[in-house]
Amino acid sequence: MTPRDMPGLADGVDAAGRYATIVTQSDRPMMILDSLDRIVFVNPAFTRVLGYAPHEVLARDVSVMLSAHEADMPALREFRANLGARRSFEIDLHARARDGRDLWFCSAASPVGGGAGTEGETVVVMTDETQYVALRDLRMEVMAALTGAMDFPGVMGLICRLIEDITPDVVATITVRSEDGSAWMAGRHAMPASVAMAWAGMAMGPMTGSCGAAVHMGDEILAADIGSDPRWANPLRDLVLPLGLAACWSSPNRMRD
Repeated sequence: MTPRDMPGLADGVDAAGRYATIVTQSDRPMMILDSLDRIVFVNPAFTRVLGYAPHEVLARDVSVMLSAHEADMPALREFRANLGARRSFEIDLHARARDGRDLWFCSAASPVGGGAGTEGETVVVMTDETQYVALRDLRMEVMAALTGAMDFPGVMGLICRLIEDITPDVVATITVRSEDGSAWMAGRHAMPASVAMAWAGMAMGPMTGSCGAAVHMGDEILAADIGSDPRWANPLRDLVLPLGLAACWSSPNRMRD
């Protein structure tokens, strides 16, 4: 006899299989906590996103994957209080990946087994909000710089540095077209000063790299391969290829004044 010979049992087995598939294939980290706030299960997405193998976190307190910053302690206390009350809730948590990266999650917790006030396990589904938080912080830092004493090149350089902090594989620059139509690299961080100096005064047009083409066309320009893109003619190509830059995306922004 198989489970399918018993309709009720077969339905239960099929449902359990579907739930297991959802948990295993989900791109959202999930964990199950016991009544003592210890991790008793993590799904594959938990390992992919946070970097912890199951044996590194199982049977350990949930705080093992959370930030230890003093500013995050109120959220951790609220998290524990809600877990203890055995109620469903959502909370923003600051976590720490195994490699030290800061991650932010909107975490939805739901108790399973037992009722309110009873012991049981809690399922926590985590939605990665790291990019959103990083962009929010970027806006706040830029606004603080704009309203402070920082000069224009300083603000432009700050924007480039913050973008590179969010996306480490990217080199960000801000190029401004002067009144005479020439280029001025107003903002840079990782880009060497030698490139900025070579760029200065160059006439911006359809064949002066992605930035020049974007300004000329008034539209976004993507050069998927700088080495073969005709818009990246020498000497521009020879300036950036030795730096390991292979592609470039440029988006024009017209200043109000």
